[in-house]
Amino acid sequence: MAIGLLRFQSSIISWTITLEPSKQSLSSVEKMMKIIMLFNKLKFSVFQKRLPPEAVDLVCRFFQYSPNLRCTALEACVHPFFDELRDPNTRLPNGRPLPPLFNFKAPELSGIPPDTIHKLIPEHARKQNLFMALHS
Repeated sequence: MAIGLLRFQSSIISWTITLEPSKQSLSSVEKMMKIIMLFNKLKFSVFQKRLPPEAVDLVCRFFQYSPNLRCTALEACVHPFFDELRDPNTRLPNGRPLPPLFNFKAPELSGIPPDTIHKLIPEHARKQNLFMALHS
């Protein structure tokens, strides 16, 4: 799914930059703004047909022009798109369990608000991790 999205993004970038030869003198920032505006126009018509709404929302958060509106890595990790990874019944396509995804060390979690940690690390994983069990 992400690979297809990356290919699509690449074609948008190429198309946007080469579409109008008269605008080749645009700065990189102006070109990026055009790409973002184009992406915002296309997101509901193209992406919504192929991706779950949570995926569209997450990608849109990454493409916010203003950095203070853009999704951080931690916000992306707790986004509903990844809720399936927090489900203890989720399995790999071959039926095997997921590898350890939530075995964070204390320094990795320092400074993260407790409510965010509770969203990030599901209850079943907190019980399995001694550090998390002691600090929940």
